[in-house]
Amino acid sequence: MAEEWTMKHRSMVELQQKTDEEKIIERDWKILKRAQESEKTNLKKAISTYEKFVSSEARYPLPYLRLPIIYRKKKDYINEIRVLKVAVHVFERDNDERNLSEAKKRLKTALSLAKIAE
Repeated sequence: MAEEWTMKHRSMVELQQKTDEEKIIERDWKILKRAQESEKTNLKKAISTYEKFVSSEARYPLPYLRLPIIYRKKKDYINEIRVLKVAVHVFERDNDERNLSEAKKRLKTALSLAKIAE
């Protein structure tokens, strides 16, 4: 009886955790979508939002794809390289081969551009 209750309780807790996680993911995607939209009107806000996700090593690829582009346009190679290094780490951790390959390629290019700019 106690074991049956424990199993039901555990299932309820797992379901609640899954629901909570889904809500967090939905909230985060809304924030990222607004950041992407604000790139046109408030670039500082977009950078700040993306940086929060990068600093927490979030598993969403969007900040790691957009932020280096912004930094490249600003010729801020140091920050571009920093973000791409975090991207490589996150994509390796999450086994995201497609984005990992792209991040490595972009990092190599950014490192070359940084040398030219010196």
